Amino acid sequence: MPSANATNKLEKIQVLVLDGSAHAADLLRDVFLKLGFMNIQVVSDGYEGAQAMKKKPVHLVITDWELRVRKKPKISDTSPPSDKDILPLSGTEFVRRLRQSPHSPNPFVPVVMVVNHDAEENAALARDAGVNEIITKPLQADELCARLMQLIDDRRHFITAENYKGPCRRRAANPLGEGVVERRQRQVRLVRRKEFRSS
Repeated sequence: MPSANATNKLEKIQVLVLDGSAHAADLLRDVFLKLGFMNIQVVSDGYEGAQAMKKKPVHLVITDWELRVRKKPKISDTSPPSDKDILPLSGTEFVRRLRQSPHSPNPFVPVVMVVNHDAEENAALARDAGVNEIITKPLQADELCARLMQLIDDRRHFITAENYKGPCRRRAANPLGEGVVERRQRQVRLVRRKEFRSS
């Protein structure tokens, strides 16, 4: 049972869930509520996710591997978007844009991605897009909790390179290694150490 102080901290954390499946999103919301998080916003596509992040600070993003994106409406079109106006978009593309776009509302926000358990290549692509942690379907509350704890204890630097921006993909204490000159060291710039916090 979390202490009152821990519960107060969790209540202040703004969580954004991106999932095109209403059922899966409701499951995620229930898990977060049981863990003590109170501020959970659910959106169904990457466009809504970006707009939500522009409106208020978000401390944690949970996104599904498969998302949807709205097509840009015509200037003369004032009707609300329908299913035919929404195209599939991988969660990795959303994360990549979140990390690298100059218009990103928060390129440093911690991101957890949900992937299918039988798709190892998806996990590799998610890591290379800049996610902090990966959880697999079917979603288990204890696995989500473990990944959140890993995120809280995470001491990896946030780096930017020619083809990558996000948390250092290495789990070692020194992300660039000690006493080893690597080619990638000349291309990588440490931005700052980003810790998971609500303030």
